[in-house]
Amino acid sequence: IMTASVSFGLCSCSKTGLNKNQMAVYFFQAGKADAQLIYTDDTAVLIDAGDKNYGDKIAEYLKKKGIGKLDALILTHYDEDHIGGVPTLLDDVLPDRIYVSNLPKDSKETAALNEALAQNSLVTTLVEGSEAVELDLDGMKIKIDGPDEKLYEENDSNNSSLITEVTYNDHSLLFMGDAQKNR
Repeated sequence: IMTASVSFGLCSCSKTGLNKNQMAVYFFQAGKADAQLIYTDDTAVLIDAGDKNYGDKIAEYLKKKGIGKLDALILTHYDEDHIGGVPTLLDDVLPDRIYVSNLPKDSKETAALNEALAQNSLVTTLVEGSEAVELDLDGMKIKIDGPDEKLYEENDSNNSSLITEVTYNDHSLLFMGDAQKNR
């Protein structure tokens, strides 16, 4: 398992190891699976949850950092290596909000995701086209942009990825899911 983290600001260290003016980004990597955790001392946002074997690893990391809930879970698209870890993650951590793209797949991973959402009485917010979602969480400005098209001719699932821009102080990060086309 490879991981990488980046943090912005100076640390006087609290439960998460961050101070009031610091944001961290933790990149989980397990093969081709994707999951990124963006957090401050008071807020945590997860973009994707890796494959089906990865939800527990994400939950362990959250616990280690003292993060008991997610303010938002952004599922860029419905490929297994992006949503597969959600069902096991939800056994330990529940998000306040869940954002999804407009093109669910007919797959066992999507069925497992939908079952886990129903068991936990969680609803999702569909993000598409010109209806971008903007969040302001503990100084993090987050913009989630959905796909412009209902269907794409090539790589339909990948090109339907949500694109997320996170701005904190003077730093901006762009998370593209697996988007390949101009939108």
